[in-house]
Amino acid sequence: MPSSPFESPPMGEHRARVLEYLRGIALPFRSVAGTIIEERGLAEADRLMLRPNLVMWACRACDGDADAIGDALPVAAAFDLFDRFMLLHDELVEEDEVTALAGERSACSVVARWGLGQSLNAGDALYAMALRVLAQDVGNAERRLRVASLVTRAVLEAIEGRTSDTERGPNGRESSGLLVRVRSVRRRSAALTGAALEAGALIANADAGVCRGFRRAGRLLAAAVNSRDPGLAARLSSKAVASIERSIPEHAHLEGFENLARHVATRAA
Repeated sequence: MPSSPFESPPMGEHRARVLEYLRGIALPFRSVAGTIIEERGLAEADRLMLRPNLVMWACRACDGDADAIGDALPVAAAFDLFDRFMLLHDELVEEDEVTALAGERSACSVVARWGLGQSLNAGDALYAMALRVLAQDVGNAERRLRVASLVTRAVLEAIEGRTSDTERGPNGRESSGLLVRVRSVRRRSAALTGAALEAGALIANADAGVCRGFRRAGRLLAAAVNSRDPGLAARLSSKAVASIERSIPEHAHLEGFENLARHVATRAA
């Protein structure tokens, strides 16, 4: 059984183009941190790239022309780099928690191989690279600036979700239980997935109402992805589709999002 709800998902047609763009981004340094990024890039070559795909899909769904699609590509690539940054730092936090509890870490972990300092450097480098990509190959400067603000706010919300939900429980006490972790994952995923759809719509110059609808759809889709209840996942996915339908009724690209939402609900079963 696939390990991810997005194994071979709809919208995968955008993945090859984003990967090609990412291959053209040279690492800004030769160092241990750069080696970690390269090695993890090879190990994650089959990653699903949900949010980059959603950026590209949203731009097309909002009737973005060829110039807008070209402008969306660096944004999609930046989402991939931000996702990799978040994943690496999550691993470092979880590894630190495991070490604190058990007094040992896996021999294959990034920290065991390279040390905490170099592993943090690699994560910070991914963050900086993502910011740099957001500022390169700019088509429409005004829209790209708005997207950059939107994306970085979402990343900060995701980081804040990881920090506050991990450190403090509902009574303000320190907590790291399963429920706390689930809330953390949902909050971070919602922020980033909502921003991915909204960013694509914004690049296509969609109006504010459409951007809001896309953002809501992304947050609902993220909640469905992280739901272990098939019935709840199906309801959330349906609500995500409804939000898209209200934003762009009777559009040729609706089927792609509907297929993706159906895929999410099926995988939760």
